Amino acid sequence: MGKELVLIHGWDPRFYSKTLNLDAPEPGVAWSDRIELIDLLKSKYEVRFFDLPGFCGKPEPVKEFYDIEDFSSELNDWISKEKIKPKAIIGYSFGGAVALNYKIHYKTEVPVILISPALSRKESTFSNIGNKSKGLVPSFAREQLKAVYQSIFSKYYRLGSAFIKKSYDHIVRRDTSIDLKQVSQDSVLLIYGSKDTSTPWQNVESLVKKHGVNYVLFDGGHDIGETNGKDIFEEIDKFLK
Repeated sequence: MGKELVLIHGWDPRFYSKTLNLDAPEPGVAWSDRIELIDLLKSKYEVRFFDLPGFCGKPEPVKEFYDIEDFSSELNDWISKEKIKPKAIIGYSFGGAVALNYKIHYKTEVPVILISPALSRKESTFSNIGNKSKGLVPSFAREQLKAVYQSIFSKYYRLGSAFIKKSYDHIVRRDTSIDLKQVSQDSVLLIYGSKDTSTPWQNVESLVKKHGVNYVLFDGGHDIGETNGKDIFEEIDKFLK
């Protein structure tokens, strides 16, 4: 392995290719709120940014939607094409789900560091209602109501293209925390904010502790990359040693 760190950003509507409307944004634009963390990482490692298809000016694939495995496949193709031998892969939020899937599916020994990873999400009000209404409301009607609900209440869905909407609809239903059972404890580091309400630590806590997965918990929310940059860098550096 070299000194390269591969960074995968999260699912942020600000960086949808459609939203940015730029042919060639600056590399790492999706990490622009985490300057302290990025600068510290760059001071010791070579940082490479992997942009998800449909984000950061990267074209959307000619497919109706992508699931996590498709994004993971794109990451694998990119690493192979660029001939990168990563020292580690760092995924933020949804990028963490992609990194974990990549590690398991492609059986790589490269360690992964998952910051506020979207492995298990907070259940929405609509999901609650939808689960209780199964059998009472026809499936086609539930799908129509769900699309209306997400268009009103979810910027992740509302601001997206048809590809982004369909992809989001698939990935947001997935709970991939169980995949943590398939990795060796010393090859994964989880970094969570104790007050994260988007991808709550409490959803994975018992599984992580039961299987002895490395984790660090900071006093913060989903945005710990902005609020705890120096602390996160120190934990990453320590883990990689």
